[in-house]
Amino acid sequence: MTKKTTNPRVSAMLKEFGTSIKTVIAQEGKHATYEWLDNRARDQSGIRLPKASLSRLLNGVSEPDWSMVAQILRLCDVEKTEIAAVWHPKWKNLIERIRVVEMTEQIAPTQAIQECPICGSAVLNQARHDEFHANIDARLRRNGLRIAG
Repeated sequence: MTKKTTNPRVSAMLKEFGTSIKTVIAQEGKHATYEWLDNRARDQSGIRLPKASLSRLLNGVSEPDWSMVAQILRLCDVEKTEIAAVWHPKWKNLIERIRVVEMTEQIAPTQAIQECPICGSAVLNQARHDEFHANIDARLRRNGLRIAG
């Protein structure tokens, strides 16, 4: 498991992924408890699956580690081809979507992005963008050109 999240958007994505893993586990029947998964993991590979880590994964509290996801799927007899073709891309997509949410919130957690009426660019820092236009306008004027608008 990797880091825990407090972001509601990320939490919703993690819970959705955890629910899809729970569905696979449920197909194993009533015996597929955290303890059953941990015991089966120890029997098959000698590696433990701690209940706390399983809980964080399945309840969408923390980002899932691929090795743990793959191990759970193998323990539930999911075919290797399905793990590679369906589950790994699904996990990778989840991680990429989380990174996009995190980056978006780091860039402008409280600022609105505005569109420049002159060039149509998305503007986060209006003062810097105005300076850019002033410099461009000056260079263009020196060459006998100007920006329409």
